[in-house]
Amino acid sequence: MITSYLNPGTEAPEEAERYKRLEGRVAVLEEKVKKLEGAPEPEPGEVTVPAWEPWDGIAQEWYSYGDVVEHNTKYWINALKDIMNTWEPGTMGVDERFWKEITKEQAEGILKGELEADEVIEQKELLI
Repeated sequence: MITSYLNPGTEAPEEAERYKRLEGRVAVLEEKVKKLEGAPEPEPGEVTVPAWEPWDGIAQEWYSYGDVVEHNTKYWINALKDIMNTWEPGTMGVDERFWKEITKEQAEGILKGELEADEVIEQKELLI
């Protein structure tokens, strides 16, 4: 008898909000899978610099010091130490303390392990 009077929409309204957020995340993940399935396989020894992705607001590790990304046809290295970087590289108000623009070769060198993040970041600071 009690179950006939329950209204799921009013019993736990936070669940509806959580469900909407999860639906959004699933849609984003499905889109990423579609892109990955259609992407050509990289050649052996070739690395692909990952595209920058905005933070989705859920507590998780995001960009750490030394991570490299591609964004707006440019390559960036995260220069923030000891703090999660969720800012968009190259936007107004985001200065060189957060992301430093680097070359494609530097980004690939870091991903291959041929270059150290500290060395690239220090090199950029000397040029400024």
